[in-house]
Amino acid sequence: MQRLGVEPWSVWRALDQFQDPRWLGYTPAAAKLDNITDWCGRIWQATAAPNSKRRVKTPPLVERPEDNSTQAPSSLDDVGDFFH
Repeated sequence: MQRLGVEPWSVWRALDQFQDPRWLGYTPAAAKLDNITDWCGRIWQATAAPNSKRRVKTPPLVERPEDNSTQAPSSLDDVGDFFH
């Protein structure tokens, strides 16, 4: 059961742990590729903006699943339990 929490293709991980089916198959490698894609768009914008007479639009970021699994501590008393 512990392995299901870290297995990228686990339906339990996607639906129960993160409550979002977009997490199915989303791995750290996919997150790195999303970051690279975003930076390529930003580099394109940074090089096109000074050479353009018109305003260059900011490229949209790659859509990522949101992490709803971690809950922030509600008070200072809960901070110690949050890191365990």
